[in-house]
Amino acid sequence: SLFIQSVSINEDTAGIREITDSFDIENRFNGGQIGFKFAKSHGRWTASSLTKIHLGNMNQKVNIAGSWIDQVPPLAPTTRPGGLLAVGNQGEFQRDTFAFAPEVNFKLGYSIRDNVNLTLGYSFIYFDNVALVGDVIDTHVDDDWIALGIPGSRPAFDFDDSSLWVQGIDFGLTIEI
Repeated sequence: SLFIQSVSINEDTAGIREITDSFDIENRFNGGQIGFKFAKSHGRWTASSLTKIHLGNMNQKVNIAGSWIDQVPPLAPTTRPGGLLAVGNQGEFQRDTFAFAPEVNFKLGYSIRDNVNLTLGYSFIYFDNVALVGDVIDTHVDDDWIALGIPGSRPAFDFDDSSLWVQGIDFGLTIEI
């Protein structure tokens, strides 16, 4: 999610202009996975690897909203729909697209005692076809909107997929009773 708010005050007229833009995105993956696990032990040491690929549907939902409020005291404020980057492209947009997500995990373990193990692991996952908030914002604004309040053809909405990768390190202690 991204929320942008701007308040400007005209020192000559005491006029106040408040512009808000809101971009909210949700990605929901539904699918299955296939993979394999490898494990090897030698004395007190164990090494394992888990590799998977997730295949399925990525539901992308984008909600764009905005407002523009002008007020010159003592007059009442006037409001028009659409902010600066959220005008003409406001609303909820949704689509489904095929996505895959490969995942790799490595883990190294050491048995301190028969029932106590320490582990160190590394994980990596890559998501394909992800909608990100920075990719759906059109930064081109028609001059007529700013000067006259007449919406034009820009900014416009377009789904623009990206990818996202996540990695992590984990430390573990297992005590078996």
